Amino acid sequence: VRDRFPSPSDVFISETSSIVLDGDIVIQKLHLDGDLRVRAAPGAKVVIKSLKIVNDGVIFSPLSKENQSKEEGIIEEKYSMRGYIKTNEESLVVDAPSPGVVVVDRPF
Repeated sequence: VRDRFPSPSDVFISETSSIVLDGDIVIQKLHLDGDLRVRAAPGAKVVIKSLKIVNDGVIFSPLSKENQSKEEGIIEEKYSMRGYIKTNEESLVVDAPSPGVVVVDRPF
């Protein structure tokens, strides 16, 4: 975790936010209130120098017992087990699909 977040005091992630990091990623300064997904393919690296995200993010909608039994064939088993469905309303996706370094620097 320290390798990904070298300055944790410069990183804010709200309690309603979600973040997915896949690959070689370093986050130096981040304000996240929403959803962020960062992917670096093998040989690629993403460095987030400074970034502020405010978006609708992911919404977790609870499933009632009635809905689960009526929609049993439609709802994936993992969601039935969890008791909610995840809906991605809005997110920022940073993707580095090929080798090299991608730097994101949007000062705030």
